[in-house]
Amino acid sequence: MPLPAVFHPYSSSPRSLAAPPQYDKKADRIASPANNNHLEAPAMLIHGACHCEAVRFTALIDPAQVSVCHCSDCQVLSGAPMRAIVKAAIADFSLQGTVQTYTKTAQSGQRRDQVFCPVCGTPLYGCAALNPEFVVIRLGCVEERAQLPPQRQIWTASAMPWLGDCVAPSGAA
Repeated sequence: MPLPAVFHPYSSSPRSLAAPPQYDKKADRIASPANNNHLEAPAMLIHGACHCEAVRFTALIDPAQVSVCHCSDCQVLSGAPMRAIVKAAIADFSLQGTVQTYTKTAQSGQRRDQVFCPVCGTPLYGCAALNPEFVVIRLGCVEERAQLPPQRQIWTASAMPWLGDCVAPSGAA
């Protein structure tokens, strides 16, 4: 189902990207007007876009929450042996552009929306199919991804056994 051109996900009122939640760089904290309180966690404002740039987003995230997921769903849906992700509260996430959604049942049994660009197919984020409280952003489409090293690995029982044997890069491809 296509979404309006500028919206705050899962809200009936449109929201412009021009006014994302405020990040106080000096204090290194999020001031989130959407939930009427100040989050007292280290924060970072990130910017993302799909490959064709038809969809763009901003979010306030906690860099300490960046993870690598090894679950088989992430492997299949990303086309890679793992996927780097980070959570953002719905109130701290703004999206511009029309997206497509594929709803799947996760290994946990929960129904999850997989959101992607309908033009180029870039995976953007996932969230609960009903009443999501947060989005799980795919780091591959985040401009600041080089500044967001993963802090943990999850679903490691599904990790490819050869990952530990990876060799150093051989140079530019």
